[in-house]
Amino acid sequence: MKSNLKLYYNTIKYMRKDQLFFRLKFRSKKFFYQKFSNLTEKKYKSNSEKILLDAKISDKNFNTEILLKNESSQIDEEVLNNLMQNKFSFLNSTKEFDLKINWNDQEVSQLWNYNLHYFDYLINLALAFEIEGDKKYCNKYQEIIKSWIDNNPIGIGDAWHPYTVSLRLINWIKSYYYFKNQLESDLEFKQQFLEYIVIQALYIKRNLEFDVRGNHLLENIRALASASIFLDKKSWLDQVLELLEEQLNEQILNDGGHFERSPMYHSIVLYDLLEISFWLNNHDINYNELLDRKIIQMLQFLENILHPDKKIPLFNDSTFDIAKEPKSLFKIADNLGYELELKSENNFNDSGYFIMKNKQKDFLIIDCGKVCPEYLPAHGHNDLLSYELSLNGKRVIVDTGVYEYTKGKWRDYNRSTRAHNTAQIDSVEQSEMWGNFRIAERAKITDCSLKKCGDYKCFTGGYNNFNKTYSHQRYFINLKAELYLIIDKVKSNKPKKAKSFIHFDNGFKLIEENNLFQLTDGQNNSFRLLPFNTDNTEIYFGEKDQLQGWYSPEFGKKYKNYVLELQSDNKKEHIFGYFIYSDSSKVNLENINFESKNFTITFNYNKQEYNLKEENNKIDLKEVKK
Repeated sequence: MKSNLKLYYNTIKYMRKDQLFFRLKFRSKKFFYQKFSNLTEKKYKSNSEKILLDAKISDKNFNTEILLKNESSQIDEEVLNNLMQNKFSFLNSTKEFDLKINWNDQEVSQLWNYNLHYFDYLINLALAFEIEGDKKYCNKYQEIIKSWIDNNPIGIGDAWHPYTVSLRLINWIKSYYYFKNQLESDLEFKQQFLEYIVIQALYIKRNLEFDVRGNHLLENIRALASASIFLDKKSWLDQVLELLEEQLNEQILNDGGHFERSPMYHSIVLYDLLEISFWLNNHDINYNELLDRKIIQMLQFLENILHPDKKIPLFNDSTFDIAKEPKSLFKIADNLGYELELKSENNFNDSGYFIMKNKQKDFLIIDCGKVCPEYLPAHGHNDLLSYELSLNGKRVIVDTGVYEYTKGKWRDYNRSTRAHNTAQIDSVEQSEMWGNFRIAERAKITDCSLKKCGDYKCFTGGYNNFNKTYSHQRYFINLKAELYLIIDKVKSNKPKKAKSFIHFDNGFKLIEENNLFQLTDGQNNSFRLLPFNTDNTEIYFGEKDQLQGWYSPEFGKKYKNYVLELQSDNKKEHIFGYFIYSDSSKVNLENINFESKNFTITFNYNKQEYNLKEENNKIDLKEVKK
């Protein structure tokens, strides 16, 4: 009990005071909605009717997908066919309902239920109706919306979480353009539909997520922007744009990254802002240039952090299947007139991303940023000094991704230190993560810098873990754009075992021979990993007892993959690491010796001897002249 109270205290102390106020306010409102459901319905419907009397409904298309010009705006035939049969697929999980949709199914995860309530699938019915003109699509459209209205009393359940309402409201508004003429033959449904557009807008307006903030609050803003423009409510829009400006300054960092430091959520937020820009410009509404400036910064940031496969790294809560593909984001931006000046940046100090790349399509990205915004821990992982690496254009070393958000062993694993390419003392975590979205005490970064010195690049980073029982200093060295050297210097209060984890893409097979590890994908891509100063090594592949060796690049999917664990036995200070290089290179490592305050590594690379020294947390690498 005492430890639980301490966890709560160490989590709450980072929150803003107004967050606690709004959390209590929202919970009291939820109680009111449940206790006085009839009164709530009556009040919202009465206000909705009054607003509709003065509303001037927009006749323009809100579907930003039209800017992709037949790229991803095509109908998803599988989704469409499933929809006609009351079959829904989210997060790689499919559920078929009989005659009635169960809007509050207890057999699926909460996130799956959320997706059901988002109504993203609605656009497929709209596009199919536009192309084919078959009334069955309009009938299904009306059937699903009526079912939702009849089974989801205002303010009750997942259907009325403000985030869920925000996404659904936008999807309903987008769909209206395609069915508006057909709805003239069913004025009763049209009136009910528009009434619930207003009701949902009012609900968001009264329940903005000031308790959560972050990307949730931006989704609320996007939804209110769409409703304000759709209904021609200038007074609402003025308030929304003022709040948007405030959040742009708060959430978009100076280097262009989103402050939750998840590439997936960065992409989601970028799409949100592009949509707002599209709606404003499409309706000839003036707005602050800050929006355009932040969009350009976010585009430049995204362009720089992409792997050679043009996909995002999977740091923190990130997967490939949720946000818009980067290529689609760039195309939308281009069609909106955003001119992107491509600048090759390597240091993103505010976000904490540091990059080494070359013309051979090698790409190394290091995560040394704050675990999370102080008051928003939901999407943080124990991934300080972790990295992802592509070699010859192919992902080799990867983050484990995210299998699910549901509280349990998989959520705990994906957020753990051992699920990332970093080091650890015993099983002590970097930060004190608990629940599915909470963090109590956090690791503190002590050092982060990337420098180019002659023919090598060197990154230096360090942190103290949450309870200061150990510190971790890590060096990444890229020599002549071919050889990668990762060195870990880990200190603990007592003699303990240190471990370093390396997670490989599931397309690679790992083979060990005399402490030399070879990676091959069967497609002429072969690389080697050579550890040094380790006492033992362990290979994992899809372990179920203590989860290890699982890769989840998409929600709801998990693949077995090889994980190499390097071990250094009980001592207070550990210095160990590994080389990574192409199979065609020849490396001979020898004469490693350590001193109390610094260490020296001497190695031969392509017939050239090198001497590496560390002193006062600084690296000096030189060729040894014969």
